[in-house]
Amino acid sequence: MNEPGEVVDVVDAFDDRDPFDIDIALGFGLTSRHGTIVQGDQKIGSFAQTTAHLYPRVDVGLYRDLAFYASLPIVLSDARAIAPLGSAKSIVGKSGETLSPLPFRPPNRSGADYLALGIDVGITNQARKPALPSWLAGAEVRVPIGPSLHACNGSPATGQVSCASAGDLDRNGKAGAGEPKNTSELAPGVGRGTLGFELHSWVSRRIRFVEPYAGLRGLFEMGLGTSDLALARKAGGGAPPVEVGAALGSLFIPWENREHFGRLTFDVRADLTVRTAGADHSEVFDELGASTASSIRTAALTGITRVAAFPTGKLGGNAIWQSSRFVKLALGVAVAYAGDHRIAQATSSPATFIPALATDAGSLLGLKESITFDLGARGVVMF
Repeated sequence: MNEPGEVVDVVDAFDDRDPFDIDIALGFGLTSRHGTIVQGDQKIGSFAQTTAHLYPRVDVGLYRDLAFYASLPIVLSDARAIAPLGSAKSIVGKSGETLSPLPFRPPNRSGADYLALGIDVGITNQARKPALPSWLAGAEVRVPIGPSLHACNGSPATGQVSCASAGDLDRNGKAGAGEPKNTSELAPGVGRGTLGFELHSWVSRRIRFVEPYAGLRGLFEMGLGTSDLALARKAGGGAPPVEVGAALGSLFIPWENREHFGRLTFDVRADLTVRTAGADHSEVFDELGASTASSIRTAALTGITRVAAFPTGKLGGNAIWQSSRFVKLALGVAVAYAGDHRIAQATSSPATFIPALATDAGSLLGLKESITFDLGARGVVMF
């Protein structure tokens, strides 16, 4: 109970009267995203995505203020759809060719996303040295697990498969004339197929019943194997976006019972995240990658496009109740707004260039009015 707040707390080992600590947590998250797809200046579709996650995680103390952790996010359900707006009935190329009909719905996805392995270090700890703030720094590697995302159509035409490879011109899952040998049907996949590296750092200072904090983090990814992002990079499409974020918040502790290891904490936070431009799975990834348009099929596109840089602002809060020495429960809610940006930028790379859209600004696709709602719950057992 002398440890700093949730944000900067590190599981310990070989501490005073506490030789070993391990935390086992299970979280559940529900995310709902909504945005408007635009082509040029015209609103053509309403994008919606609902994702349910499980977040199992284990933190193991290695020494004082030094811990190893492992996490395995599991996608229980990922449902996406684009509904038409106004008179729009399709995503149209500059020549008038239908690239994808609207409405469009890919198949529901599920499975393990990636395995995260990380180290957290408490560089300074206010509980040990009251004159100093609590400062945590950590690093994490994310290893992809299972098949990566592939563009799919949830309602393919007769004789076509749901998830065809990029070189399958007639989308029948079989090698035909002028097609490569490996044109068998693909799995929808759920992960990005990237090796990710995350760096994070948090600092806080408790002042009686308040503990303000600030944090920074950065995520860098590299496509692996035969994932669409790896293929795009090999074809000159560039690397996935880099994500950099900063947060300001405060913990409020209105009630504590240290003798019985009880505590109620409220966590209020504001985040700002910026994603750089790069090759990525956009909101029209499935629509373009699963298109039957000749200009898309003959170019053997996977659906990866170059997405412009954009910021995301997020406000959220958590209520954390530690009921005893061994159990902790949390509930959280957040809302985020992403800035308007192109999701199919003009590019010279054959891996991310959509010939049917070309460089005509009136044909390029964008996302605007994007809002995300998050609900979450987490339980922790501490030994």
